[in-house]
Amino acid sequence: MFEKIYVDQSLTEAAMPREIQPGMAVVMVTGNLKVMNNQYTLEAPDDESVTKKRRKHICGVVNAHQLVENLQKQGVTDLKVEETDRGHIVHLLADDSLIQIENKSTHIICDGNDELRIKIKDALLSCLSTF
Repeated sequence: MFEKIYVDQSLTEAAMPREIQPGMAVVMVTGNLKVMNNQYTLEAPDDESVTKKRRKHICGVVNAHQLVENLQKQGVTDLKVEETDRGHIVHLLADDSLIQIENKSTHIICDGNDELRIKIKDALLSCLSTF
């Protein structure tokens, strides 16, 4: 079941859609939802500070080869990439860790090494888009 929501004109004028895939765009909207007589209207927020704080959202598909390049730039060099039917597995041999990259998920198995975890995080984030 879907409901129709009317969007205030000031919100639509300020919206900056970003294309994440060909033919698919997203936009972040912050506002107040007003409900009256079973009609929904998204209005501009009352507090101006809310609109100034824009959160970045991460999206995209991780490219295993780009991730390996980014990890090597971070100083992680003993890597092995294995292709699976669901995606890729990047083995970090010296650190006894691995990264499973699938179509809609990424899993990191890294026991207790915070320095390595930060390097992996930075390498992954540089592979993805933000909006």
